[in-house]
Amino acid sequence: MKFIPDTSDLRNFGRNGLALLLASLLIAATAAQGANVSAYALVEKGNAAYQAGRYDEALKHYNEASVANPESAELYFNRGTVHYQKGDYEAASKAFADAAVRGKEPALEANARYNQGNCSFREAERQRDSDLNKAIEACREAIGHYQRTLELNPAMKQAAENIEIVRLYVKALLDEQQKKQEEQQQQDDLGKKLKELLERQIEEIKGSDTLSKAQPAVEAPQAAEPIAPPAPAENGDPLASTQPQLGESAPSQAHQSGSFDTTNAPQPAATLAPQVASAASEDWAKSVADHAGSQKTLQDDTSAVLEGMRQMEAQMQQQAAAPPQPGQPSPAPASPDQNEMVAKLGQAIGHVDESVKAQGAAVQQFSTVTASKTAQEQQQSAASFASARQQQQQSAQHLAEALQALSDPKQDDQQQQQDQNKDGDQKDGDQKQDEKNQQGDENKDDQQEKKDGGENDDQKKDGDEQEPRQNKDGKEGEQGDEEKEQQQQSALKPVKDSAEDILNEEKENQKRRVPVRMGGVRPVEKDW
Repeated sequence: MKFIPDTSDLRNFGRNGLALLLASLLIAATAAQGANVSAYALVEKGNAAYQAGRYDEALKHYNEASVANPESAELYFNRGTVHYQKGDYEAASKAFADAAVRGKEPALEANARYNQGNCSFREAERQRDSDLNKAIEACREAIGHYQRTLELNPAMKQAAENIEIVRLYVKALLDEQQKKQEEQQQQDDLGKKLKELLERQIEEIKGSDTLSKAQPAVEAPQAAEPIAPPAPAENGDPLASTQPQLGESAPSQAHQSGSFDTTNAPQPAATLAPQVASAASEDWAKSVADHAGSQKTLQDDTSAVLEGMRQMEAQMQQQAAAPPQPGQPSPAPASPDQNEMVAKLGQAIGHVDESVKAQGAAVQQFSTVTASKTAQEQQQSAASFASARQQQQQSAQHLAEALQALSDPKQDDQQQQQDQNKDGDQKDGDQKQDEKNQQGDENKDDQQEKKDGGENDDQKKDGDEQEPRQNKDGKEGEQGDEEKEQQQQSALKPVKDSAEDILNEEKENQKRRVPVRMGGVRPVEKDW
């Protein structure tokens, strides 16, 4: 079933009806006004130019003929057909509406309403790519015109057929509208998911910074200093050897054996340092392993979002290439906005894919961190940890770029404009309130001056003493208003919720953090 536009039948109706009507007027008005002869000739020239496809010339002749008969419904009808062929459906619909109002014959009005329906349908086709709501409204107007045509001429089958066709077209537009709404909802949900992933990645980076500060250092083991045996007794004093020397634990055993046994002597604290550092290193390595598990969970969630983005891209490409269904209107070609959306989605997919790779690299580097017992092992763990931290930063950067790729500059500008307007309205309201308060203070001062004028000198003196106090209260009120205005402006300050703001804030925080130590031995105080 093919849509039936206005064809040569309507043009012939306009030509023949106009010619017959002008001929009768010419016969009736020949004796009174010879100007109708020129109007008739102009209409004939216009009809000839129309059939030859010279629409501008035809419109010129019709306009010139309307000077002699400005209320001619046929002239309005013919001008409508010219505008229709030129693609100016709005002007054509208006001309057909004027012809229907001025026409005295139901057949002329029926054809004018039929052509109005055609104009509305063509306008719906034009609005399909830019505004589906306007396209649907134009289709409903077309159906109304076709129904009016059938009321005037029930035998006009073309109008009944067009009603069914336009109804199918409306259904297709509604389906397309619902699909676009679902795509927009998917895009909004995708933006929220990416923002959540970015915030989680930044939290993982902060966790890495905390762990880097808690990484224990390994103290190189130190050999215990040998303890000298007791010196021989001087002057043969047997009690001299019984004086305890530094480091002795049992003098009697030393004298009995004739030698000094250090087996049970207390060891220096330095010899215990490697054992304590090993336990702390094991605890730290366990914390890193838990941190790697959290990063792995984030990687899995990011991969799931990436898979959903790829399915969305494939679905959009499949719908754009789908052939029309039998008996259904042809789908609209991909609009520039749809093509731009597909391109943005492809860019975002690339950034998220790189983010997943960076997250996997971070997990791999974290897994190489082990409990360190030597300075060399500690240095290797620090290097692996720093590399993982760098991969986390790259992952956050890619997620921010994915969010940026999906953002709509038009919506961002609109949101910024709304925020600016809101701030401007708030400032205007505060300014008006300040002016109102100032006016009230002036009126209050005037009343006080009048009151003071009728009092005695003592009351004036009291009033003079109270005046500085009132000024002081006024200053305090002004300061209160300024503080209130600052609080309101602070409350109106937009929250940093964009990906770029989040990432920039994290970069500034990172500059203030202590970098990860790549190696070296941390000195331990020798308090033994």
